[in-house]
Amino acid sequence: MYPNARHPTERAARQCVPHLLIRLALWAAVVVVVMPSRSDCYSVYSSTTIGSDGTVYSVAVTDGTPPPGYSMTHTAYAWTSLTSPQGRNVASGPSGTYTQGTNTIRVQVSLPFVSTDTGIFKTISKHGVW
Repeated sequence: MYPNARHPTERAARQCVPHLLIRLALWAAVVVVVMPSRSDCYSVYSSTTIGSDGTVYSVAVTDGTPPPGYSMTHTAYAWTSLTSPQGRNVASGPSGTYTQGTNTIRVQVSLPFVSTDTGIFKTISKHGVW
């Protein structure tokens, strides 16, 4: 009848939009507060050593201990693998998984000495702190 007249349900829908936006903003704020954040202050250490019996060791250490004066804890992650020249391989867990600990974690793997498997050993370590 009147081209400029608005239907009552259209007005109700327009009134609900601000309430919906406010609810979404509050939900997003809760998610941001609850979600863990990555720590940008941590130290890592990786090494490969040979024992007196010829065993080759690979060690990975992640330290996410906060500086003095900060009362927070982090979850530290570490993963390491060791591969011999002949292809023998050992890892601290499946690829893509990490061993975790509170603030600091240390993982170690080893390959026993084999006289026909000498040369350059390859070590890969991955670290992270949340």
